[in-house]
Amino acid sequence: MAIYKTLIDDHRTMQIWIGNMEQVPPEDISTRAVFIDHLLEMFRVHHLVEELAFYLPLKAFSAGIDIYGRHQTHAQLIQDLEDLRLPEICWHEAAPRFRQLVDAHFDEEESALYDLCTDRITPEESAQFAEVYISMKSILLSNQPAQGGKIMEIYDVLKKDHETVKGLLAQLLSLSEQEEEQRHELVRQIRDALIPHARAEESVFYNSLRSVESAKDMTMHAFREHLEAEAVLRLLQLEDKTNMDWRETAQKLKTALVHHIQEEEGLMFEKARNHFTSEEAQMMATAFEKMKPEIKEQGLAGTTWEMLANLMPPRFTDSFRKSSGSGM
Repeated sequence: MAIYKTLIDDHRTMQIWIGNMEQVPPEDISTRAVFIDHLLEMFRVHHLVEELAFYLPLKAFSAGIDIYGRHQTHAQLIQDLEDLRLPEICWHEAAPRFRQLVDAHFDEEESALYDLCTDRITPEESAQFAEVYISMKSILLSNQPAQGGKIMEIYDVLKKDHETVKGLLAQLLSLSEQEEEQRHELVRQIRDALIPHARAEESVFYNSLRSVESAKDMTMHAFREHLEAEAVLRLLQLEDKTNMDWRETAQKLKTALVHHIQEEEGLMFEKARNHFTSEEAQMMATAFEKMKPEIKEQGLAGTTWEMLANLMPPRFTDSFRKSSGSGM
């Protein structure tokens, strides 16, 4: 039962850290803050990966799994941990109370996990789930992308990329017909900026937002606009290489992308901010930035999400792809 042992090991590690945190003198606020910060990262990553890489694909085969209820419990534990920062709390009461809540949650979860691992999945599938869990944790357990000392959310990193692509298109359209080498280079830069951005955005942002019932239509509309823009980009690449009339196509690509970006940064960002917490938006930013260079290195033929889908037990791969967008 590899996935069971992997998750239990994480539980025990967090319980050890909570026990150590309890021993911090109430007056030692700086040391307490270090423990809280580290535990917050551990809890957020553990809960996110556990939900995404285990409960979500398994739900298709077990209607009794209440993913929403588990997510709510996880979110409340994180909030309770955050509350330990409050200066007005009584540390000797609050810290043990938090430990008791965590112990009770882990006891309940471990009992349910044992039943799932013994009744629902084979030992081979359990080992594959463990590999997926460990892979995803390694992606997320790193420093969050920051700008000017501020932890960036998914909205910040997407907007930064949008400005980059718009700037490259503006440079391209400002070239004369004689500046062929500069044109070739700019078309390459646009491709290298746009494709990894689109694939990572779809996997991390769109498929997270697609879980919101009221956002499904706008998300699918955004997917279609990506396909349309990439068709225009492929035409631009062809025209650039053959010295055909490329300017009209470049202008068409710019118009399509400006329209798409306006919709995305407007209604989609608003919908996402109403649904996702700041912590979830930060996690998405990290995953997005991690994924982009991997897509580029793989020649756009594969992504981290595809790798994770391939690691999934075969009968869970389709449900994972539908949930994460790996098959897009």
